[in-house]
Amino acid sequence: MTTMAQHTHPSETQPVHASLAIDAVDTDIRSGIDFAASLTVTGISMGADHPILSGPDMGQTARRHFLHTLKSRQLSFDCLRTGAGADGLFSVQSIDRLVQRGEAPIALAHDFRCPLVSIYIGETRLASGSASPAKDALTAQAEDRHPDTLHAIAVLADLADRMGIILALCGGSVSAINRLVAHANTPCVRGGLDSLRLLACGQNVPDAAGTISGKIAIWICSDAQRIGRTVATCPLGEGQMDPAAVLRVLHDSDFQGLILLDPRHTANPRQTAQHDVDVLRKLLAAGRNPAQRKR
Repeated sequence: MTTMAQHTHPSETQPVHASLAIDAVDTDIRSGIDFAASLTVTGISMGADHPILSGPDMGQTARRHFLHTLKSRQLSFDCLRTGAGADGLFSVQSIDRLVQRGEAPIALAHDFRCPLVSIYIGETRLASGSASPAKDALTAQAEDRHPDTLHAIAVLADLADRMGIILALCGGSVSAINRLVAHANTPCVRGGLDSLRLLACGQNVPDAAGTISGKIAIWICSDAQRIGRTVATCPLGEGQMDPAAVLRVLHDSDFQGLILLDPRHTANPRQTAQHDVDVLRKLLAAGRNPAQRKR
């Protein structure tokens, strides 16, 4: 009898060296883990504010069981994500909140043996409130106006160093990311490539990948179409990102970070996740695979 496996091309069964944001596809952790394993990705990511992770039931025994479940599914816990709203480090009102929401995930990542925390740093804004993250002068103005910004990133950098966690700064402004990474001046703080944030701010993602300073820690891989000020998420390869071009840039820059698939803003996250894994598998099989990383 001919089996289904006999019709499967070997490359279609190879693990895809990427992580899935499981909280984007299911609120139940176990179901999300099972789905990630079925996609043959190698790891998972979650939001640091997931109620299960920091809930009263997640004691040491529950944590060991969680990590054992991941290991049994041949998955790693790759990333915790956090942020503090649209203004982030560029608003006096939200700086303290962002520090608080950065410190807790770093400690949590240490406890869960998760090597990476990505933090959304926010966007610089004009007085009118319209986002203008591409203007370096505006970034400098925001830093001058809010010196606590640099202090906040120094606090988080110090904690990341002590905990041995990589902190990836993500947002729609490459110049802001580069300034803050330079100020932190530690290998534990690196830039992150957040495709959706960049597209929403009118940026070219492959160009951004080539201009983020140092070693990029994470590529949050989401595609979208931007029409005017409206951004509509879509499956990988059907938007304006050009994932093949991004992979070429990352390959040429010796990228050894994390590729994270995050379909949370799509109409059918599970269906999009399956599509995105299939597209990514084909792109990586084409020969340029920066996702086989060493940490």
